[in-house]
Amino acid sequence: MADRMQQQRSKQAAERTGRDPFFLAAILSIPMSWYYFFMKQDQERGIFVGLWAPTFLALGSHFRQIRMNELMERDSSDIVSRVQRMVKEQ
Repeated sequence: MADRMQQQRSKQAAERTGRDPFFLAAILSIPMSWYYFFMKQDQERGIFVGLWAPTFLALGSHFRQIRMNELMERDSSDIVSRVQRMVKEQ
């Protein structure tokens, strides 16, 4: 049962990653960088735009970690309250 729930959570996380705006921005910035670097022969702008991809991914990771931390704090307080209720009942 726990394995099935873990698999479902992993599947949902993978689906959300594909729709993450930071991930999409990073993916779109790569061809844009190639366009400037190779087609327009503007190497400086191509390199500049090429640095956007890791920046977008870092920002997305940062906000995801903040969200995970908030969920962990909320869940841990719920667990603490449940344990306190169980102790009071006994």
